[in-house]
Amino acid sequence: MVAKEYSFDPSAIVVRGPGTLRIALSNGGSLAHNLKLMKDGRELGGTPSFPSGQAESVRLKLARGDYDFFCTVGDHEELGMRGTLRVD
Repeated sequence: MVAKEYSFDPSAIVVRGPGTLRIALSNGGSLAHNLKLMKDGRELGGTPSFPSGQAESVRLKLARGDYDFFCTVGDHEELGMRGTLRVD
């Protein structure tokens, strides 16, 4: 995935089957960004905040279902930096 002001590309992801998922995030913007994954209002994990031009990744064990992800830096989420992940 790529983070930039103020979006993720892609912002909607579907993966097949539960298990361990590695989410790799590159910062293609000019500001610091991160990614946090949520399920039913509970944070499951994510990347630390990191500067432009760098990349981070996280491995998460996920069950079937729908998840939300967003950037927690400043007001980035409110400006549109959010998306959905579905595990089929």
